[in-house]
Amino acid sequence: MSRRLFAGACLLAAALAWGGDDSVAAPGQVKVAGRLVVGDVPVQGGTVSAYSEAALAGSPVSVSQPSGPNGVYSLDLAPGRYYLAAAKGDLWSYCGQNPVLVQRGDSPWIGFDLSRWPPPIYARAPESGYDGRVTGRVVRDGEPLAEVSVSLYLDASEGFRGMPLIRSLPTGADGTFVLDMVPESRYYLIARRRGSGRLTGPMTKGDLFSYYRYNPVLVEGGKVLTVQLPMVRKRQDRDVHGTGVVGQEPGFSGVVRDREGSPVPGLHVFAYLEPEMGHHQPAAISSQTDAQGRYRIFLPGPDRYYIGARDGFGDSPAPGELFGFYEGTADHSLTFTAGQFREGLDITVKRVLEP
Repeated sequence: MSRRLFAGACLLAAALAWGGDDSVAAPGQVKVAGRLVVGDVPVQGGTVSAYSEAALAGSPVSVSQPSGPNGVYSLDLAPGRYYLAAAKGDLWSYCGQNPVLVQRGDSPWIGFDLSRWPPPIYARAPESGYDGRVTGRVVRDGEPLAEVSVSLYLDASEGFRGMPLIRSLPTGADGTFVLDMVPESRYYLIARRRGSGRLTGPMTKGDLFSYYRYNPVLVEGGKVLTVQLPMVRKRQDRDVHGTGVVGQEPGFSGVVRDREGSPVPGLHVFAYLEPEMGHHQPAAISSQTDAQGRYRIFLPGPDRYYIGARDGFGDSPAPGELFGFYEGTADHSLTFTAGQFREGLDITVKRVLEP
């Protein structure tokens, strides 16, 4: 049995009979539990922290008690949406299920496979100047990983969903990347490898992702910053706006169909604040439609949104791409109040340039 399969078997066995903290959650709280491992070895003494933002900014909302000898931890959280990370010394992991939706009546089991994160290294650049350089290596299970794009973001206000300030060329077989002429500032380093091969668009289940442990990191003029970025696999086929609590956040759901009325799987529904859809960054993106064409999307807040669906992302829809608008209003828009959730917003798509 491979190390990865063995670790998965251990996680399943632990979920069935984990023999850890069997206390019930505090009133109004939900107990989140799981197991911390490195490969197939349990991690004792590790903790899991829950944050309200993708950038893991500020103090955590809650921190678990240290994991036991079998690596099992537990964490009580109020219903809501969280970003989880696990740590013990130089071992760390950004949760592959982020964002995690915690709801009453659930008993989430969330495991972590931790990796070692060497601290950043600074060195004087061969040619001094006002700009800096970021270089490093992307790995998965300690092995170099190709076809990974590394991005620098100046802030985390959009959850790293918008266009980065700088993006590297895809890594080669040795997993290395270089970002030149980087203005001196603090940045968030994010690495992605999408199974679709696209450089942009929502991440889906199975895609690889890395949030640099030491974010935000300082890039200094005249210096080379060297980092290592271990990757984790996205465990859920959903975008940040594909999760939410009905009644607490505005949103809507429905079915995407083609012109013949058949459901269309694998598309995303977009909500824009501007009527020129396809030419702006969306305010919210759903997870991919399921086999029945169904989707659900939650919005950043009450506002007027223009609604459409497509199978691409970024720039204008390309010829042959499936694309369509919500036709329930003349301008394809709806206004949502705080906590309002609408159902039955179906969308019909067709090929771009199709008569």
